[in-house]
Amino acid sequence: MFDCSQSTAGYRCTLPCQNLLCVDGHGCKKRCFEPCSPCNAQVERKLKCGHIVKTQCHLDPAKIKCRFPKSVFLPDCLHKVEIACSESPEESSCPVACDIRLECGHQCTGTCHIKTDPHHEKYVCTKICSRKKLGCKENHRCSKKCNESCESCRLIVRRELDCGHAQMVECSQSNEDIFCR
Repeated sequence: MFDCSQSTAGYRCTLPCQNLLCVDGHGCKKRCFEPCSPCNAQVERKLKCGHIVKTQCHLDPAKIKCRFPKSVFLPDCLHKVEIACSESPEESSCPVACDIRLECGHQCTGTCHIKTDPHHEKYVCTKICSRKKLGCKENHRCSKKCNESCESCRLIVRRELDCGHAQMVECSQSNEDIFCR
C-alpha cells in the first residue's frame, strides 16, 4: 500500500482515502489528495424529545431542531395549532385567521395577533369604505379606503326647501344654509 504522506512535491495521489471520519466507522469517499470533509453519511439519530430523524452523521443530535408536528394550545389566544416539536408555544405566532369585526364593519384580514395588537390599534383596514360621505343627506357612500378620511358629500342633488321651492345643491349642504332664489 502506498503511503500518501510520503508523496513527493507536486504529486497528487489519486487512490481512495483510507481515513475514518467518525466514531461510527464511516470512511472518507474522496481521493487521497483531497481534504477530508465532515462525515455526511445519512444516519438515524434519536433527538432529546425522543423522535428519530435521518441526518448527516457529523451533526450533533442535541443541536438538531425537531420538525415533527405537535398539537398545542397557544397560551395567549388559546387556539389549538400544530407547531414543530422543538418550538415553544409561548414563542410561536398564531396562524389562525383573526375573527374580529372592526369598527368600520369589515373583518380583520390578518392572522391572530392577540400578542402584538390585541385592540387593532396598529391594524389598517384597506378595504373600500362603506360609510356615508361626510354630511350626506341621502345615501352616498364614501368609496375611499377605510384608512382614509371620507370627504364631504359634494354630489349635486335636488333639494326641497322649507318654502316649497326646489334647488340643485351639494348633498352635504344644510337646508338652513340654502337661500331660495
